[in-house]
Amino acid sequence: MDKRPASPLPAPGERRIRDAATARSLWLKLRTASLQRREKWVQVQNQLDGAPPFANRELLELGQSWRCNVNFRDAASTLEQVLISYWRLLHDTTNLAAVSYLTPDDPKAETWEQIFQHNFNRFVDDWGPDYVRNYLLFSQNHVAYGVGVVFWNDRYSPRWEAVRLGDVEVPTRSKASVEKLSLVGIRQELETDYLWELVRTPENRATARKRGWNTEAIEAALVREFVKQEGNVSAPVTGQDLLELQRLMRDNALGVTTGHDPIKLVHLLVKDYDGKISRMIFAEMQ
Repeated sequence: MDKRPASPLPAPGERRIRDAATARSLWLKLRTASLQRREKWVQVQNQLDGAPPFANRELLELGQSWRCNVNFRDAASTLEQVLISYWRLLHDTTNLAAVSYLTPDDPKAETWEQIFQHNFNRFVDDWGPDYVRNYLLFSQNHVAYGVGVVFWNDRYSPRWEAVRLGDVEVPTRSKASVEKLSLVGIRQELETDYLWELVRTPENRATARKRGWNTEAIEAALVREFVKQEGNVSAPVTGQDLLELQRLMRDNALGVTTGHDPIKLVHLLVKDYDGKISRMIFAEMQ
């Protein structure tokens, strides 16, 4: 008879990451641990971009400066040919999706299958150039680096977005299965005028809070970017700072934001004790 005590159930709302500061620290550890992997990706990208095979200084030190040090773009040409094959394999067909009705004995099964297939084609056509851009980015990552990543940024939309491989982090030695991942970090760059729109009016702030945004943190980030001009230096935000931010952005939001780099945010997806997925969004640097 097993007399071991039963595992305690997680308390309601119990989470595996306490706050944004802890999440940011964890993200930076993931970035540090993946440094070697990202360096290899950079080498692959340099080869595709036409960088010389050898460093000229190294050849000079070895007394081999006479060697041909030219990238003939063979890798880039091969990648392009493979990507064209992938595109044709998927898109040079009558239907982009194969649909099987769950009850094949239904006399209308074939009709329903054709309807779904036809409307999936319409869905992709309506998606337009954004679909082509996202598909090409995904397939290039998949062919060049061995893995491609996409995510659904809007829970109410079936349109996915491709993610650059260097912007995704998972713990070292993670299983190659989405179901077995307990932690995933995705970096995203957002234009500052998008963040300003979240807090521009009281109604916008209320809507953003309902969606889970910390509007005070957004205002603090914008104040540091445009009012205090201290970059990532943390400093208390005063009411006068917020008034100055409103004055700057009220009639010239795009003009003010021009010349400023996008703010780097991190989406940290965590599988909590109850099996549900929590998402924390925070600035990469504080």
